[in-house]
Amino acid sequence: MKKEIDSFEAYVSVYEFLGEIYDQQDDEGLGALLGSMRINPGDGNPMDSAMKQVWLTIVNNHFPNQKVFNLDESYSLMISFLKAMEYSWLPNKLLDDLISKNPESVMSWERAVDMVIFNYR
Repeated sequence: MKKEIDSFEAYVSVYEFLGEIYDQQDDEGLGALLGSMRINPGDGNPMDSAMKQVWLTIVNNHFPNQKVFNLDESYSLMISFLKAMEYSWLPNKLLDDLISKNPESVMSWERAVDMVIFNYR
């Protein structure tokens, strides 16, 4: 079955994916980003409204008028989001692995997407 997710699900997948990295590294900068990205259960928007604007700009610039994204497309949105967030807190090897689609990174991305599909549908 081909996995497709919408823009909100892709955003939450990025949050889950980065959360997994945070659990392994406990990095202060990443923790701050995750705090800003976290979804407010009251209104369903990120805690920091700027996160939503950055995300929507990236989605619209990369895939205008597209409503759903496959795994590769959503992964590329994540990379663009990290670049927009000035991902200097990411260790170089990890960033290289993400950009080169290291198999472990891709598997972690797919796990994050699966978790979001399970929890949000």
